[in-house]
Amino acid sequence: MKDKEFSIWPLLYTGSAYDSYGEIEQAFQFLDNDCDGKLSAKDLQAISKNYGLKLSPDDVDSMITEANRDGTGLITLQEFIKVMQKTPLFN
Repeated sequence: MKDKEFSIWPLLYTGSAYDSYGEIEQAFQFLDNDCDGKLSAKDLQAISKNYGLKLSPDDVDSMITEANRDGTGLITLQEFIKVMQKTPLFN
């Protein structure tokens, strides 16, 4: 399951490999549909729909579970950076 979770995040990111923290922050702001400083399931579903990605509710829940470390069910910028650092896009 972990491999599937890690493979989903890059689908939502349109930057290039070796991105700086600033570019990762811009990606976060782009994904943050309601501009509240946190990514919710609703944000991830909206962006995936807008780009024609077929993410199931389980996929979205897995993404949030993977990234969310404070138990709020929302992904902060710091949590997003940590999960993106684990992807080939950042390394």
